[in-house]
Amino acid sequence: MPPVMTSAAMNAMLASARRLRVALFVTLSVLLVGSTSALLWLVYNNDAKNLEQRLRQEGRSERALFESRLRASALGMQQLAAFIANLPAVQQRFLDGTRAITADDAAKADTARQSLLDALRPPLDQMRWEYGFAQLQFLYGPQARIFLRVQKPARYGDPMSARAGLIAAMQARSAQHGFELGPDFIGLHGLAPVFARENRTGAPQFIGMVEAGITLESALALMPPGDGLGYAVLLSLPEIKDRLAPDRLRQTLADRPHIGSGQILEAARGENIQALLRNPALPALMLTPGTRLVVHGGHHLLVSSFALRDYAGQRTGVVLTWRDANALVAALRNSARNNAVYAALMLLVTESLLFFGLRRVSARFETIIAGQAEILQEQATRDPLTGLYNRRTLNEVLVRESAAARRSGRPFALALVDLDHFKAINDTHGHAAGDAVLICAADIMRGHIRAQDIACRYGGEEFLLVLRDSDAGRAVALAERLRRALATASLGGLPAGRVTVSIGVAVFQPAPSETPEATLRRADEALYRAKDEGRNRVVCATAPDAA
Repeated sequence: MPPVMTSAAMNAMLASARRLRVALFVTLSVLLVGSTSALLWLVYNNDAKNLEQRLRQEGRSERALFESRLRASALGMQQLAAFIANLPAVQQRFLDGTRAITADDAAKADTARQSLLDALRPPLDQMRWEYGFAQLQFLYGPQARIFLRVQKPARYGDPMSARAGLIAAMQARSAQHGFELGPDFIGLHGLAPVFARENRTGAPQFIGMVEAGITLESALALMPPGDGLGYAVLLSLPEIKDRLAPDRLRQTLADRPHIGSGQILEAARGENIQALLRNPALPALMLTPGTRLVVHGGHHLLVSSFALRDYAGQRTGVVLTWRDANALVAALRNSARNNAVYAALMLLVTESLLFFGLRRVSARFETIIAGQAEILQEQATRDPLTGLYNRRTLNEVLVRESAAARRSGRPFALALVDLDHFKAINDTHGHAAGDAVLICAADIMRGHIRAQDIACRYGGEEFLLVLRDSDAGRAVALAERLRRALATASLGGLPAGRVTVSIGVAVFQPAPSETPEATLRRADEALYRAKDEGRNRVVCATAPDAA
């Protein structure tokens, strides 16, 4: 007879089942709590990253807005100067005055100067109201001497030879605009050349330049007031001491508030600016450009800082912009909280049913997304016809290579390759044949450059080779080998020798004044010399210090 299950045994089995249920419940509860906590952390971390990204985007937008408005003000000064420079009455009186100075006739020069001032007076008040300019002067001669300073007519004859940009503009006889610091003016200026026609020949004769300028304070006042932005322009004390004339320096140091980190407040727009500038979070932004949230007076402010540069690109100070960020912070915090609650509720409802399946599906989904991302990345960086890197990638490569060259002290070379008479190939054989030629040429280039070099399609029938760690000799030798290979190959089914190339080579030297754009311009000029000299050849650009 089989044994009979006792009550004790049954109770033990029930207890075991209960313990198993409890263990399973606890295990699932732990899993639910752990996965919910992990999801909440991911949501919070993602919202924090979104906030940081939004702040950076807002900072970039505010910088772009400020710089565009400064450029517009400077361009307005250039347009004002050009308008005045094209007035016939101004041209004739300016010409009479410079001729009198050349003839050593001071009285006649004074008469011409007064006549020029009288000719300008009718429109001056209206232009000053519309443009807010603070400086208008006429300059002549190789030392850029002042013929007439409209705001101070009694002061003339001073040479402006210390202003290299002004001298360069006069030598080039071209218009110019931008921010200028010193020696006697701080603000935005615009230059325009003045020409007059010879009475006998009618040919234009260069007389000098008209310069119009506006202070930064006036430029800020002219900016639209409804954008909610505050501005502060801080100038570097070492820069103003180096650039300003002694009288102007003393006046500036006496009139302008001094801010920590060796700055003075040149111009600002907003409320309680000096109290804000004393905020302990701002000195770091003054030293290192960036964007961050600052708590000031119980409010969140989005404060951005970036370098202020003159028309030559030299850093002269820092610009601070700020706007109220309470609504932005509140919205992002509410979004983070709502997303966390929603995620927790959804997880509690679905986790017990979909936990394992969701993990597989999400893994598969991430794999698909990663694969698509790789495809999109490849499409974004490659030329679809030749498979070489495209121009967008080239810009990133040039920035990266120039930085690496400066760190290592080793040069790199650019070789600009252009297919000779490519239009004739398209016209004679059709665009399909032209595309085949481009593909074959790209394949040959890939085979002739080193693994460390980079080949890009620059545009149309032009290619650009970035040759790392290459001086002029090594780059020209490689370019010559490539030229011979292309000249002797049958490209796209055309006879050998039917397609030749011209190549311009330039070397980026890791000097402070060198830029990738300048190197590329020299390579382009060398390419055009190769074209002018008969094509099917390699021409190397002269180093900038040897030009």
